[in-house]
Amino acid sequence: MSPMKAMTLQTWNSRSRSVRNRPRAGRHQAPDGFTIIELLVVMAIIGIVLALVMGVSRYISVKAGKDKTVLIQRIVCKAIDTYRDENNNALPPEDSADDHATDDMMRDLSECQASAKVLSHLPADCWTGGHNPILDGFNREMRYMQSEGLGGTYVLISPGPDGEFNGDPDNEEDNIRSDRQ
Repeated sequence: MSPMKAMTLQTWNSRSRSVRNRPRAGRHQAPDGFTIIELLVVMAIIGIVLALVMGVSRYISVKAGKDKTVLIQRIVCKAIDTYRDENNNALPPEDSADDHATDDMMRDLSECQASAKVLSHLPADCWTGGHNPILDGFNREMRYMQSEGLGGTYVLISPGPDGEFNGDPDNEEDNIRSDRQ
């Protein structure tokens, strides 16, 4: 190869590299960053992850409330059984206002020494003592009925996560009943 031809090839190669790296006429080089599509995709992914986390956290909080309600009901039922043993098979009275509230029952249970000892195992936030109603794991008042449970026994009923009895506590799927535990 002649020296002139080699020089021409070398010049041509160096020129083509520099031309290749320069932006073409009429086109602007995009600045470094993300496109709108990339940002929208990332936002959609974050939205999906947040929706999943919110659903799981709701499930966990409802499950924890139900578990706490069952624990409270078991302790109160044990106190009722202890009361019955101490009082010749007599059950604590239902509320005098006939709304099936638990305040009269809890007053009588707390006045019986053996039942009061059992009630001392209740979580502090569900009953403040004395003539106050018992609260479930969702901080809602439970109902007490002497003979409305399965087999004609007493029953404690929690309205459950939605907080509603809707008139007939037997027909609500989310009600938590002590006689079905």
